Amino acid sequence: MAGCWSKMYVRVSSGTEIQLGLRKGYLDVKPSTAYLLTYYEGRCKGNCAFCTQARGSKANPNFLSRVLWPPHPLEEVIARLKKVEGKGEIRRVCIQTIIYEGMFRDLLTIIERIKASVGLPISVSCHPIVEEQIKQLAEMGVDRIAIPLDTASEEVFEKVKGREVGGIFKRRDCLNSLKTALKYFSPKHVLSYLMIGLGEKEVDAVKAIQELTDLGVVCGLFAFTPIRGIALEEFPPPPLE
Repeated sequence: MAGCWSKMYVRVSSGTEIQLGLRKGYLDVKPSTAYLLTYYEGRCKGNCAFCTQARGSKANPNFLSRVLWPPHPLEEVIARLKKVEGKGEIRRVCIQTIIYEGMFRDLLTIIERIKASVGLPISVSCHPIVEEQIKQLAEMGVDRIAIPLDTASEEVFEKVKGREVGGIFKRRDCLNSLKTALKYFSPKHVLSYLMIGLGEKEVDAVKAIQELTDLGVVCGLFAFTPIRGIALEEFPPPPLE
């Protein structure tokens, strides 16, 4: 869908859809960030065992985890962002990506079009990319970059993202990209995430959080959510505590 402005689409999280008036609904808490996802007529090249978008997933492709992300024309999404920008309800745009040929070109187009129309800060969450691409995002004025580590240990990474599931990256690729990002973004503007409940030991999770913190990377946590159609659909979610 890339290459033609009038036909380019992005996926929009259900909460953002409601907030932008793209569909009707009720929100207990309105998101202050507009969450977008690159659109591709196919699956991600990655094969993360916990992901609905994975190459081998049989889950509904309109979902990312348990959240619905329907596609909308980029032009319409930007028009809606312009309408709400002055109200102060949306204060940031976060663009997430899946892996496919031409993804980075699409990402640059989305960033360029949004920045040409609204003044909201933009965050990007993506897989490990090369230094020249990271530099290009910084030069375009991207405010924050996130490169998810997802797993607390090398062993778990290989089981759910790496060799054992036909993954295309190694855990050290994620760490190297985070270190590179710190050359172009200030520490509090480089982020990563861990998903808890993938079989890691608690001590490994604590060590991974400390490792990221020592690098100067802000670490967020997610709880694994089993979704019908993913490789780990029978895997139990972690206890809340």
